[in-house]
Amino acid sequence: MTRKFSALILLLILTFAGFVYFYRLNSIPNGFYVDEATIAYNAISILQTGKDIFAQQYPILFRLLGSYTPPLFIYLSVPFITFFGMEPFIFRSISAISALVSIVFFFFLIKKLNIFKSSITLFFATFFYAISPWLVFNARLGYEVTLAYLLFNIGIYFVYIAFKNPKNLIWGSIFLSLSTYAAHTQRYLVPIFLTFYFLVFRKLVFQKRNLRFLKLSFLVIILLQIPNFLVLNTPAFWVKNERLTEQNSSQVVSSIINQTFTYISRLYQVLLIKRLLTFLPGIFFTSFPI
Repeated sequence: MTRKFSALILLLILTFAGFVYFYRLNSIPNGFYVDEATIAYNAISILQTGKDIFAQQYPILFRLLGSYTPPLFIYLSVPFITFFGMEPFIFRSISAISALVSIVFFFFLIKKLNIFKSSITLFFATFFYAISPWLVFNARLGYEVTLAYLLFNIGIYFVYIAFKNPKNLIWGSIFLSLSTYAAHTQRYLVPIFLTFYFLVFRKLVFQKRNLRFLKLSFLVIILLQIPNFLVLNTPAFWVKNERLTEQNSSQVVSSIINQTFTYISRLYQVLLIKRLLTFLPGIFFTSFPI
């Protein structure tokens, strides 16, 4: 399959996905979900006063109605409403654009993984990813999930291609660090992913030619995480639910451990499925690189 034809198919997938994500985005889903409204209100408040709805000036964590959320989506919303207005479509379009871009990186990542024998299967996988209910649902909400997922996926892509070009470790570190400012979940997923990455691929990662870029990547992560370090000792950073501030320290620690093991178990499920798929006969899969 030629490169131009591949680009055309990917463009068709993106066009169809764009229609699904943007069609009547201002009115479907109906109304303005409470989390969307709270995020939008905070973004407007930051734009007009430089403070959130609780009068905190440029906070690292935004206090919502009963929970806390990382700040990136709210701050990213500010230039959108500055130039395009305050319609629900504007806030939701950030998620829709994030979902579209994630399709591109999903395509390139699975292409790099070389897990499909057929190019047609590669495009089918990309198409079904683009119309997956989870992605379509979150692409049509003015909420943080899709943006965080995009940044996390971009980070994974750069970290993976760093096997051939270690300079990409720096880009991977940047996007993975930024994802922790987009959603609470990524604060668990990023360290868990990096731990497994360094354990599983230690022979490839810790080669002598990579050490300089590993040090630079570590420095990038430390610098970008400084705002998070400033609120590291607050319950709001570790557990999203504001009610945990009413619990004792042992209950908070127990909740953190439970969430961590939940994410680890999901990662194990993914790795197990990938291992099982390598034994499937037929034209769909080749062996995985791990």
